[in-house]
Amino acid sequence: MAFFKPIYKKLSKLWYPQAITADKPVDMDELCEQIALISTVSKGDTKAALTALGQVMGTFMNAGRSVQVEGLGTFYYTCTSEGQGKATKEEVTAQCITGTRVRFVPESSRRGNTITRGLISDNVT
Repeated sequence: MAFFKPIYKKLSKLWYPQAITADKPVDMDELCEQIALISTVSKGDTKAALTALGQVMGTFMNAGRSVQVEGLGTFYYTCTSEGQGKATKEEVTAQCITGTRVRFVPESSRRGNTITRGLISDNVT
């Protein structure tokens, strides 16, 4: 990992590295600025496209589809239930769902026996 700190785990009584983030999160303006620098698209057009991407992804996902973004990965919904199963499938309804989450799986590629995730740089130290 690029940034980590040692964390003590009481159960194993050992120290382990834990990834941490540095500085503040990259905001939309900074993201759009960098995309505009490496492409032919203006910062304003980039922001409009990224804003629309979120809305379009939400529309497709609300229709029950997953969304795969080339070079980034796949987004999909999962749900949690009230904690207890039902005796029959007819008893399972939307009211049993207590929460939904958006999950993300980074894009990966395979070279021989090695699998590489798209968002992890080869030169992370």
